[in-house]
Amino acid sequence: MINFNLGTAFACALAFLLLLLPGAAILALFPDRRRGWVELLSISFGLGLSVIALGALLGRIAGFHYGPALLAGPAAGCVILLVVGLARKQLSFRWSALGGLEILAIAVLLGLRFYQARDLAMPAWVDSVHHVFLVRLFLEGGGLPATLSPWIPGPFYYHFGFHAAAAVFAVFSGLSPDRAVLFFGQILGVAAALSAYRLSMALRRDRRQALLVLALVGFFSEMPAYYLTWGRYTLLAGMVLLPLAMAEAVEYALRSPRPASAVRLAILTAGTLLTHYLTGILLAVFLLLVGAYVLLRRNYRRRFPGLAAAVAAGTAAALPWLIPMLRYSAGSVGVDIVAPGGAVDAMYFANYGDYLWKLLGPLRNYLLLGSGLLALPAALFRRGPLRVFAVWGLALGVETLPWGLRIAPFRPDHLAIIVFLPASILAASGFITLADYLNRRAPALRAHFFFGSVALAVCLAGLWQTRTIVNPGTVFATSDDRQAVVWAARNTPADAVFLINVVPWQNGLYRGVDGGWWLLPLAERRTLLPPMLYSFAAKDYVDEVDGLAASVSSLTGCTGEFWSIVRAQGVTYIYIKEGVGSLQPGALATCGGLEEVFRTGKVRIYRVVPGE
Repeated sequence: MINFNLGTAFACALAFLLLLLPGAAILALFPDRRRGWVELLSISFGLGLSVIALGALLGRIAGFHYGPALLAGPAAGCVILLVVGLARKQLSFRWSALGGLEILAIAVLLGLRFYQARDLAMPAWVDSVHHVFLVRLFLEGGGLPATLSPWIPGPFYYHFGFHAAAAVFAVFSGLSPDRAVLFFGQILGVAAALSAYRLSMALRRDRRQALLVLALVGFFSEMPAYYLTWGRYTLLAGMVLLPLAMAEAVEYALRSPRPASAVRLAILTAGTLLTHYLTGILLAVFLLLVGAYVLLRRNYRRRFPGLAAAVAAGTAAALPWLIPMLRYSAGSVGVDIVAPGGAVDAMYFANYGDYLWKLLGPLRNYLLLGSGLLALPAALFRRGPLRVFAVWGLALGVETLPWGLRIAPFRPDHLAIIVFLPASILAASGFITLADYLNRRAPALRAHFFFGSVALAVCLAGLWQTRTIVNPGTVFATSDDRQAVVWAARNTPADAVFLINVVPWQNGLYRGVDGGWWLLPLAERRTLLPPMLYSFAAKDYVDEVDGLAASVSSLTGCTGEFWSIVRAQGVTYIYIKEGVGSLQPGALATCGGLEEVFRTGKVRIYRVVPGE
């Protein structure tokens, strides 16, 4: 269970406030027009995430390590800057009658996100294992690691913005890496809705529409809530930063070209590029569209140099990381065209079309996507920011089709789980436009009350349907597993080597099936199958791990092959769980040379008896 008590809530709230400090200080240093408090909150959080990522990169370049004492200094500096800004009234916000609804919506959404995660003892599915592993590396090394050593002999070139922020969150909250990732992920789930609100306000300054967007993203849409069941926290962090960077580009290029927007755009561009590579590409596409629109409109052209300078500054700040990343991943990056009617399953995997369609559902999500599609033509014919955004959303929608231009290693299903953003904003825009039209033409109908009631009803329906968003099939580590991993950390030697059950995964790789795969991230105990980042190592090492995993995945008892693997790999402990994996407790119960040293629920840990 998530075990979220009052003390944990207080620690998380404190850590969240500390993460807001860098962004709030930047807003105080570079003030802009008066904004609603939701916008200020979302901008502060996004800037904070970006500053943390940039700080981690700077520490890597300069060669210094962060710790609680070193983090306290910048935090204190941010407090001073914020106090000075508030004293000079440089940071202020607007309040309106919608403020109460906004507070209620955010409070309910925060409760919903933690309620959705209520049954998780550890973060779910495959990605979570290496996310927690990386957070531990950040904490132990005091910053951005250069390699995955000593656990995996390979370089580290993964997008790291989420991991850096989660590590800071862990330091300030006092939570273990897995709890920090799980709890911080729920905060990001709320922040993604706030960022969509902020983008909506930039595109069309209407708080009614922005509040509806917040509700659609937070309560009604299947994504990003479903990210929880996959542990897609890096993408979730990217979807916090992407709308904020897009909003600043709109504010500067298509609204008022203020220096404050340019500064924020530069910082958020860098943060987006460092946090998730796919959201970085999506931001680049949007910036190209904004730039083209500015150049095509004569009265906007003078804004292009400032826009280009801000984007260039943000990109330059991220280049020290992007350049080696491109060098390491050059083999997997490419551009391809998939012809209509082609062998889609052969290109991706079996039943890919059905999988893609399922990702776009369920029924309420089809209704949301359909509403956004119906509102698309009106947005395309409307001058200004909404038209540019509609073109971007159309391009994103087209890329979710299994055919057409493809930028490897990203697939249509990766984009299908992001399309909620344009769909929600376009649907909300069409909804408000229709309500305003009917209210003007037939005031007696009181269209706003009717549409408001409909909006509330659909959001309540979405809230009810998403209360159990986690797919049980993606939960392979339970409270019993966590108890076993904690026991292993306390009662096995640091050089212990565990054999765990594994199964084939994607692209010839392998994954764990139970809490045994969490032994390295949580207990620092080596397992024969490392976290999925082992694919970052040299091909010889990856082939060796995959070959060993293939052999382990077929073990069914104390056979000659079993003992051959145990002796050759120096295995000292066996971690298995009843009901999952090929190796089961019943097959080891009478196995000579093994001693059961731990049992809880369905989990068993055996020690290999030396000399037998």
